[in-house]
Amino acid sequence: MRVFLKKHKSLFWNFILDLDANGKNEEVVIKSYPGFPGNQNTEVYINSGSKPVLTEVGSFYTINTHKMDDSGRYITELQLQTGQSLNTLFYTYRKGKLEMVPISTEKPSSWHGIISRNSPKLGDINNDGVLELLVHYNFLYDPTRRVEIYRFDGKTFTMVEEYEEPNSDRYL
Repeated sequence: MRVFLKKHKSLFWNFILDLDANGKNEEVVIKSYPGFPGNQNTEVYINSGSKPVLTEVGSFYTINTHKMDDSGRYITELQLQTGQSLNTLFYTYRKGKLEMVPISTEKPSSWHGIISRNSPKLGDINNDGVLELLVHYNFLYDPTRRVEIYRFDGKTFTMVEEYEEPNSDRYL
């Protein structure tokens, strides 16, 4: 990974990732414009494209790819800092484009990200071979935190379970 700072105060990151599990790596360039909340943007370029394939609000935090199941489905996770929170967004990469993966408590899914002070985690919670999305919502002094579990169907994440548990990240 290389990070560059240009005169116009944008940051550049360069990644080599296999976004679609086809055995060929894509070059991913992230261009982020940090600033005051509401005035932050991040652009994603793939394979030396002259135009961004994606533009989102927020300052770049991290990017990862995840193998979702044994059939070879991959998703790309992009995290952006927006104010005091992280906005975690998911995409599939098909035919040279990043396509949004909606996340929602509704059917059909209508929202495309998780905004939280905590990073969501992907894991095979029910041992079915497909990763689920685990989201924790809590604040520093709360004795409990809300947990939401979302199932991935290949196109969307839909909430399947919600509960509260003791907050182990509590600071006194």
